[in-house]
Amino acid sequence: MIPVAEGVGARPALAAKVTAPPLRAGLLGSWKSRLPSADASYSSLDAVVWNTAQALRRRGVSVTVACAETTASTADGIDVVAVAGGPDPLLRGLVPRVRTRWSSRRHHPWHLLRGVETLRRAGAQAVQVTHEFANLLPARLLARGTALVTLLHAVWVDDHPQLARRLLCADAVTTVSDYVRDTVIAAEPRLAERTFTVCNGVDLQSFPGRSAVTAVEGLEVALWRERLDARDRPLVLVVGRIAPEKGQHVLAAAAALLAERGLRPVVAMAGHVGGAYERPGRARARRWRELEALVPRYAERVTASAADADVRLLGALAPRDVRRLLAAADVFVSPSLAPEPCGLPVLEALAMDLPVVGTDSGATPELIGRAGILVPPGDHAALANALEYVLSSSAAREALAARARAEASRHSWDATAEQLEAVFRRLV
Repeated sequence: MIPVAEGVGARPALAAKVTAPPLRAGLLGSWKSRLPSADASYSSLDAVVWNTAQALRRRGVSVTVACAETTASTADGIDVVAVAGGPDPLLRGLVPRVRTRWSSRRHHPWHLLRGVETLRRAGAQAVQVTHEFANLLPARLLARGTALVTLLHAVWVDDHPQLARRLLCADAVTTVSDYVRDTVIAAEPRLAERTFTVCNGVDLQSFPGRSAVTAVEGLEVALWRERLDARDRPLVLVVGRIAPEKGQHVLAAAAALLAERGLRPVVAMAGHVGGAYERPGRARARRWRELEALVPRYAERVTASAADADVRLLGALAPRDVRRLLAAADVFVSPSLAPEPCGLPVLEALAMDLPVVGTDSGATPELIGRAGILVPPGDHAALANALEYVLSSSAAREALAARARAEASRHSWDATAEQLEAVFRRLV
């Protein structure tokens, strides 16, 4: 019997007072942010910032967003202000031919410092910056009493613990999952009282469920199955950058094993092909060194691992096509080798009523609850067994799918805003 993932209870959310006075919040996008944005790509920090701002505004919070480039001065009741780039490009070019990492103090200090100052002058009582580790102390001084919060979308503190110590310069740290929070606190226990989980959300309207999408775009959904030659065969889908830490080669090897057993699903892999994940420094842990070694010619490695299995690398797709593929698929897979901080594609698959097979690491168990199956990272045989179980039993698929949207609903952007507002009110 394949074990179904047990529900993982998140820490109790900080409850904001119902009768609390009006709150003025500021959100700072990344150094390359362009807002308001229609971008809905899965790793987009812009999408996280803008969805959070919209949800805060729905809660009655006055919101100002600062970004590198504005496309409108106001939108959805949100004020948007630009932060000039200043001397950041010069600072990044001080050492020729060396790429400045995001954890470096000269990565984009002007954007951070000027952005915090801009939001303070706009009247923000609390400011959240996007995935910043460097220059938090001067940013806090420039805030001049305005609470400074840094939101962590990823975690490298297990490999680079000095990053966690830098976080002590912020008034609070928000993390996109309990997994990230626990890892940060393990690296720096003094952060325990100021680190809070504010999970990323999923747009339940943009991903309204399989039947809702099929009712409106049924022809396009069917066309995807036809293109992939999956009209009479199961369709397995994975969405994410095609890179070693995402583990597509493990899924390809699992598909090859299924083919040997006589089960030949179509395995579709949607996502940009190539490129290494930007790390804060040289890999130290064995896991990261091994993943870095897989980067060269990775797409060819995935194809080779598939052997005679039907594995398709689709490249990056428009959001509407990803939604249609989710509606067309029978099961979603998250085969990541590296722990996922908060896999947005997993949340979107759940919102589309898809059962999920994911690796038992990172935040994946928190997200899928009882709507999926967990397997050990890197174990292609276990992954093949889980897929065979789900694909061979319509009852199993339907039972998991019936729970999927309820699991996704726990992570709406409105829930994100409620948790973040509670952190802000704790500080002001």
